Amino acid sequence: MGAALMEGEFPDYERVVPAEFALEVDLPAAALKDSLKRVKVLADRNNHRVDLVFEEGRLEVVAEGDYGRGVEALEVETRGESGMVLAYNAEYLLDALGPVAGTARLRFSGAASPSVVQDADDAGYLAVVVPLRV
Repeated sequence: MGAALMEGEFPDYERVVPAEFALEVDLPAAALKDSLKRVKVLADRNNHRVDLVFEEGRLEVVAEGDYGRGVEALEVETRGESGMVLAYNAEYLLDALGPVAGTARLRFSGAASPSVVQDADDAGYLAVVVPLRV
């Protein structure tokens, strides 16, 4: 079975990637994935919401649902605006982080703008994740 080519225009993906970022964060991808997996158990079942709360050098991963509240703190390397709080569907964020093995670079331009997930060790990987509207 061979590969088939699709006809048509490829979407202009660069339009959804922000040009400027207010906050950039580097951290071990495995640590973030593990934290997300643990706290998402307590997240709302409908939207799997987890909040990422950024302070200088620190990230809190927070989920709250019918069965309680989970919080995990991670040490991170931050550049830019601290005090940012963003909400995501944990499943989508985990999918974006999936191929990142070493250091993840997360780039944020605001709570209503798409965020970028990159592999800090491999410039070829880029994923876009849109925060939840809260």
